[in-house]
Amino acid sequence: VDASAAAATLDGLMQHEAAVVGGEVATQGAWRGAEAYHLWLLAHRQMYSGDAEAALQTALQLGDYEDILPARDLWSFVALAAVCCKH
Repeated sequence: VDASAAAATLDGLMQHEAAVVGGEVATQGAWRGAEAYHLWLLAHRQMYSGDAEAALQTALQLGDYEDILPARDLWSFVALAAVCCKH
């Protein structure tokens, strides 16, 4: 195997790896949004079922998703859950 063929093969493998890693990042972004809305709905379900403490714990995790969920709605819900828990 000559050096130019080996270099071309290595370059092709590096480009393939970069494309795969970039695709994983895009996929993770989509799952991040799904996770945010899942937790948002879970917190509401917990609140309406009467488990305000669980709703507060779930809602506090939503602070990591301010880039996805409206911050005003998120923190208003946290405040509501905290009041219901008498914190």
